[in-house]
Amino acid sequence: MLEEDCDVVKWMRPAKKQFTIHYERNTRRYEPDFVVETDTAIYMAETKSQRDMNTEDVVKKTEVDLNYCANATSFTTSNEGTPWKYLPIPHDAVMHNMSFGGLALNYGVHQ
Repeated sequence: MLEEDCDVVKWMRPAKKQFTIHYERNTRRYEPDFVVETDTAIYMAETKSQRDMNTEDVVKKTEVDLNYCANATSFTTSNEGTPWKYLPIPHDAVMHNMSFGGLALNYGVHQ
C-alpha cells in the first residue's frame, strides 16, 4: 500500500535499535513498525491487533511516542522541516483499497 500511494514521499521499516525510545522507566525499548513521510508530516506508524489497541502496554507506548513526536516536531519545524505524528493503526484497517492519508485521517492521534 505504501509503495503505491501517491501521497507517500518515502517510507521505511526501521532497523533494530535505529530509534532510541524507552518506556517503563527506561526498562523497555520501543521500535516503530514504520516511518512514513508525506508532504505534510512524518508519521511513526504502528500496526496493532484491534483487541490490543487499548491495552496498558500500547497506552504506555502511545505516551512515549507522543512525547518523541513532540520533541522531533519542535526540532524539525524550527529547522524548516515537517511535523512528526504518531499513528496507531488497527491491523484489520489496513487494506489494499485504503490510502495512507485515509488511515492517518481515521486513526491519527490528535497532538
